[in-house]
Amino acid sequence: MPKGVYIRTDEYRQKQREAMARRINPGKNKSEETKQKISAAQIGVKKSPEFSKKCSERMKGKTGFFKGKQHSLEFSKMMSKIHGGENHHNWKGGISAENTKVRSSGEYVRWRQAVFNRDKYTCQFCGILGKKLNADHIKAFADHPELRFEIDNGRTLCIPCHKTTDTYGGKYFRKRTA
Repeated sequence: MPKGVYIRTDEYRQKQREAMARRINPGKNKSEETKQKISAAQIGVKKSPEFSKKCSERMKGKTGFFKGKQHSLEFSKMMSKIHGGENHHNWKGGISAENTKVRSSGEYVRWRQAVFNRDKYTCQFCGILGKKLNADHIKAFADHPELRFEIDNGRTLCIPCHKTTDTYGGKYFRKRTA
């Protein structure tokens, strides 16, 4: 298309709006006759068996395979040994950072959950309930490895309140080195 200034007329803009409306709601502009023809064409078409299946009472509310399932600590550790480390198909020789390993461990996940449960999913600074929350370490994660999984060293904060703390997003390290 050649370069230059194109003047958009009202007629052009109206056509664009109509085209957009058809894309957003494709069945809106179909006549009743067309809708009936489409409906008749679908009679006798075999649908997926999953489409017509009724959900059992046990499965209601569960969309994922393991949703709502809690595994024991022993089971989780056993699965980590089997599928983790050198046994995992994606193993690249242990190049993950220590911080990443700790923060993705089951123990860390359980620590976060325990902090949230203790604080009743409420920000400890502003008192807001149910927003996007972070589990914050009161004493720095990097300097106190012995306190990483202590529930007393954690607090629940919403993201805006967490950003005001001294340990958020590397502020702690910049202050420490200055």
